[in-house]
Amino acid sequence: MDAPYCIDMHWKDLRALGESEQRPYGLDACEVRTQCSENELADLTMAIAAINAWNRLAIAARSVPGTYQPAKTRAELTHR
Repeated sequence: MDAPYCIDMHWKDLRALGESEQRPYGLDACEVRTQCSENELADLTMAIAAINAWNRLAIAARSVPGTYQPAKTRAELTHR
């Protein structure tokens, strides 16, 4: 049980923002080196490290996956 809390939260955020169901399924098949510069790859590595830290804290706090609700939908964000 590595990152169920994070997967639950970000999947729901993507769906609330109008992302298709299919795109997140393909994330693990991405070829990062062909899509990112060295700086972008470094930024991505740091973002992954931060997310991993949040996952570890959620596990330590015994957060229950499945309870997260996205704050806004894409329509709400664009009609400010």
